[in-house]
Amino acid sequence: MAVVPAQVGFLAIFNPSLGTTDETMDDQIVYYASVNSQSQKRRHQSRKKTADDISPEERNERLRQIGLAQGMVEFSRGFANGEPVNTIETEKTRVVLQEVEPGWWIVASIDLAKIPLPPRIGSSGPGKTDEQPDNVEYSSRELKPSTLLLRDLLRAHSVFLLHHASSLSALFVKSRRSNFVRLLGRFWNRFLATWEVMLHGNPARSMYRGIKMAACGELGVGVGEENRGSGEREVLEGGREVWPLGVGIRDEVRGG
Repeated sequence: MAVVPAQVGFLAIFNPSLGTTDETMDDQIVYYASVNSQSQKRRHQSRKKTADDISPEERNERLRQIGLAQGMVEFSRGFANGEPVNTIETEKTRVVLQEVEPGWWIVASIDLAKIPLPPRIGSSGPGKTDEQPDNVEYSSRELKPSTLLLRDLLRAHSVFLLHHASSLSALFVKSRRSNFVRLLGRFWNRFLATWEVMLHGNPARSMYRGIKMAACGELGVGVGEENRGSGEREVLEGGREVWPLGVGIRDEVRGG
């Protein structure tokens, strides 16, 4: 086996108030994309089929994932003074969810990286079959923390509203459901195609909403890189202060 990097398992946008009965539960989900659905959608588009042509198995999987997310939210309220949980860690996945507007939720499940391990002792030999499970380790070491994953989703949501409406509720009211779903699909499919869930560059810069505080994007923490990104490092360590309104960076006056 080769190393399988972390990737998006599924991403969904739903509103529980859109489907309050067992017969209308499908209406809660206004956007859903997964690894399997994206590959099937490309095949459907090549055959000029509609995106709503999904199998009963996929529909059941959608409802199961959304139901699980809602159940975890309601269950966690009792342990956090009524505040919903926004991160769920499992052995194989990292799930983040956020109520971006009253009633409107975004949930994303990230499959952790799979790292092959040496075969177990006694797992091969005479009389052994190939049906035994693979010996792998699920790792989140190179995966973005939940805070940054949620920030990516919230930023994408803000960009979507910037081009369409003041809120999802306002867009849903003035648009037909089919048009509303089409607008969401066009934007979020493009977002998923470019969303990077692995850590790259300088994670500290993401904490400052993507504003680069120095000419170099690295912190300069490696061997031979002591001078690279020293401007950012001094800001983070308190050696410099940032002018208001992002005018620039000036050295702090030191005594002595």
